[in-house]
Amino acid sequence: MKGCRVSGGQGQHGTGASLRVTGTGDLVNNTSALYFWGNSVDTHLFELSWLGFNYFYRANATSAWTQSMGINSSGYWTFYRGHGDASDRSLKGDAQDASTGDCLNMLRQVSAKTYLRLDMPGTGPRLGFIAQDVEAACPSTWSNLVGTTLYAREQGGTGAEIRTLDYARLTAVLWQATRSLLARVEALEARLA
Repeated sequence: MKGCRVSGGQGQHGTGASLRVTGTGDLVNNTSALYFWGNSVDTHLFELSWLGFNYFYRANATSAWTQSMGINSSGYWTFYRGHGDASDRSLKGDAQDASTGDCLNMLRQVSAKTYLRLDMPGTGPRLGFIAQDVEAACPSTWSNLVGTTLYAREQGGTGAEIRTLDYARLTAVLWQATRSLLARVEALEARLA
């Protein structure tokens, strides 16, 4: 596939705002660029370019290129600048402390596993979790740890639905469990003082 162009009308930033994406190069041979334009007068706001499996960005047409991320031939992503998830208080309603008991229960029930990926022969043993194990230990009020996706046939899959796991969000479980352990240690230290 060579080149692409996506145009939009009024955007979320007010009247006259729009988005236009223009692509150049050859996506098949990984010598491509995408240009993002920010408004009706075509102010150049952002540019993404890739060479091989390395991706670069710059804020405008005259600024320096900065490597953003890379993808190796096995599909492993490396982020050089990091990324963030939207987590602002204004986006979340009915915020309550997660149940320490639920977090400790998950810690008790779910074991980390070593395993071989059946869809990645020859890649050796790996370390992680089984999504169904986490799902079985999740309280009904936690809906964003385990998800589903279709396993693409073109990637060697069956086209069937498989489970996904948000590894980063598991840190919230560990955080609450660690706070509980810290409180117990501090209470024991106070008794011994």
